[in-house]
Amino acid sequence: MKNKNQFIVRAAAILSVVLLLSACASDSPLAPTTARVKFFLGVSDAPTAGVDVLVDGAPINLKSTILPDTLKYGGTFQTSTDSSYLSYGDGTRNVKINNVGTANTLFSTDLALTAGKSYTVFFADTL
Repeated sequence: MKNKNQFIVRAAAILSVVLLLSACASDSPLAPTTARVKFFLGVSDAPTAGVDVLVDGAPINLKSTILPDTLKYGGTFQTSTDSSYLSYGDGTRNVKINNVGTANTLFSTDLALTAGKSYTVFFADTL
């Protein structure tokens, strides 16, 4: 009788552990909702003050954000998490580089972004 009770207790304990572990497993991982984008300025004749970067018409490097004032030659934006990637929603985004503090667009292009992917945009060569 004692062995039978010990067997039942052990079986119940093992079953409890198995049920607990299986309940913690996720059947489907959450799909990412944003794309990660890094901007790098490699334009050798870019203004020494740097350039403004606009995504969908909104500057991403304002003093009120976590980014520096401008994107300078040979650099990327650094965020507060020490990552140079910024997050954007899925879809097409218009990216422009302007002379600092002006509406003078030096370059403009559309980027097709897919959530869960990482991109690096290189502004390279000369203006």
